[in-house]
Amino acid sequence: MSVNDAAQLGEMVAPTQIRRSIRRLFPNTPTVILGEILQNSQRAGAHHVDFVMTPSGFQCWDDGHGLQDGVQGFHALLQMGRSHFLDPHTEDQDPMGLGIHAILACADISAVTFASHGLRLPIVTERWWEEQPYYSTWFERMEVEESPTRGFFIEVAGTPAFRDQVRSLLGECGSGCRWTGTRLCWHARHHL
Repeated sequence: MSVNDAAQLGEMVAPTQIRRSIRRLFPNTPTVILGEILQNSQRAGAHHVDFVMTPSGFQCWDDGHGLQDGVQGFHALLQMGRSHFLDPHTEDQDPMGLGIHAILACADISAVTFASHGLRLPIVTERWWEEQPYYSTWFERMEVEESPTRGFFIEVAGTPAFRDQVRSLLGECGSGCRWTGTRLCWHARHHL
């Protein structure tokens, strides 16, 4: 057996196949997606989270620490199995580093834009999962924001049915929330 054969036999993960299969791991529901967004906001130390409905989906801002370290922070966000939060309580939650992929994996979502601390990254979700030249060069699509986002921003575009489900879920939020029909403001005294 050659050294090359031994190295191949020792490789226990097929990255391309894992990427193609990861979409099936998530239930693709607005409840899961909103839960992941709120959990990330909580882990980032956010006290305020605002959701605004748009014609194609929704936008969400929080006042947490956002993505640290510029492009490297975006890499940590997008890399499967990796998490980076400043909150020491996050370690107790044992994050898997997959949550943001629930948003990217939803079949009803066509595009997602992330922004934080002056950088913005638009992603076409179908291409993200299917085209290696697209997902492996994500950093080439980074944009500099004219007005830097403080905290973390997500814009999600999807089907009309998805948008309606999100609107309905946001309308059902309880204490600490103010819903105007198109905007939800969630303000916590401590952490979410």
